[in-house]
Amino acid sequence: MIEFAIISIYIWIGFVCAISFMEAWLKFQAPGVTLTIGLSIGMKVFTALNRVEWVLMIVTFGWIIGQFSSLNFWLKFGMVTSALIIFLQSFVLLPDLTLRAISLIENNPLPSNPATHITYVTVEVIKVILLVTMTKHWLKLVSKSEREISNEDNAAIQKKNYNKIAV
Repeated sequence: MIEFAIISIYIWIGFVCAISFMEAWLKFQAPGVTLTIGLSIGMKVFTALNRVEWVLMIVTFGWIIGQFSSLNFWLKFGMVTSALIIFLQSFVLLPDLTLRAISLIENNPLPSNPATHITYVTVEVIKVILLVTMTKHWLKLVSKSEREISNEDNAAIQKKNYNKIAV
C-alpha cells in the first residue's frame, strides 16, 4: 500500500512544481498574454490544481491511514502539515488571490497587499519540501520491509535445505 502512496506523492509533487513554479510566471512571458488573460488563466489553473491536490491528498493518505500510529514522526508531521497547508490555501489564500485577480480583471484593483501572494508561494515551497521528505521516509519503510521479507524468505529456504540434508 505504501508504494501507491509514494506514486501519488510523486504525481502530487509534479503537479505543484509544474504549475506553481513554472506555469504561473511563464504564461505572462508568452506574446499576446495580457494581465487580464494571464489572471483569468491563473484562476482556472490554480482552482484546478487545488482540486487535484485534495484528491491526491485523500488518495495518498487513504493508502496509509491504517498505519498512521506506526509511522515515524516525520511522516506524521508531513501528513498533518501538508493537509493544513492545503486547507489554508483552499479556504484562506486562494479566495483572497481570486478576489484580487477579479478586481484587477474588472479594472477595479484592491489596495496592494503582496502578503497573500508571498504566503502562498512560501507554503507551496514548504509543501513540496514536506512531500519530498515524506517520500524519502516512505522509501526507507519500503526498503526496510523488503529487506525483512527477504531475510524471512532466506531463513525459510535455509530451514528447508537443512531439513532436506537432515533427512
